[in-house]
Amino acid sequence: MGRIKSFWIPASPKRLKVLPWFIAAGAVLIISLVSFTMRGAAFSATVGVLVSIAIAIYAVIAHCCGFKCTYKPAFVLRRTAQLLVCVFLILIIVAECLIFSGFNSDTDTHADYAILMGAGLYGSTPSLALQTRMEAAKIWLDQNPSSIIVVSGGKGDDENLTEADAMYQWLTGQGISSDRILKEDTARDSVQNIRFSLDMLERHIGRSIEGQKVAVITNDFHLYRSRELVRAENCEPVGVSSTVPIFAYQLSNLFREFFSVLFMWMRL
Repeated sequence: MGRIKSFWIPASPKRLKVLPWFIAAGAVLIISLVSFTMRGAAFSATVGVLVSIAIAIYAVIAHCCGFKCTYKPAFVLRRTAQLLVCVFLILIIVAECLIFSGFNSDTDTHADYAILMGAGLYGSTPSLALQTRMEAAKIWLDQNPSSIIVVSGGKGDDENLTEADAMYQWLTGQGISSDRILKEDTARDSVQNIRFSLDMLERHIGRSIEGQKVAVITNDFHLYRSRELVRAENCEPVGVSSTVPIFAYQLSNLFREFFSVLFMWMRL
């Protein structure tokens, strides 16, 4: 019987090198388990555990298919696994390149209207992501004294108040007039943040803002998707970026944002 040649891992038992795959799976698993101890990283940690399991399964499939055999289902299974890994890697590369391309604020950030995207609260305490967003919003409002802003975010299961209320309280406590702030406190995700906020702005000013500039204030890793969501509502997005200054936290957010971008592509 002829030997099935491998695509990535040599088919001969003497040349099989599955150990690096198991090492990679173990490394991803350890990093994921450590991430569970970080606030706001549960989703990424869970996905990391699943990825480590997938890597280990692939290594087992590669090892089992490495011996001389003509068992067609095993061959098809291995090639299918390789194809899925290739597609997944391509999607990660494309999505992360787009995410990184949107990291920076626009050169001209002036707009008559803005949306401050909500983020998690720990009880009543803003998460690091939300805190940096609010600080960026304060700077933007000082630079655009005649503009109004919608603070958008509903109430999570483990939150004591809505994200909109938390942002409103913080901004007014920093000296921003309450007349310049609209509260949208029902949104549960980024799509609703944008859509509900634009509807509120139009009701507030009594006319359509289609085609007009709308600033969207959020974290750098979230800015590409936020711009695209504003553009999908037929407005011109103006990006205002804030940065989370902790590498591990940023890495977790980038990983989670990849899946959010995929869902956005499927919905738009």
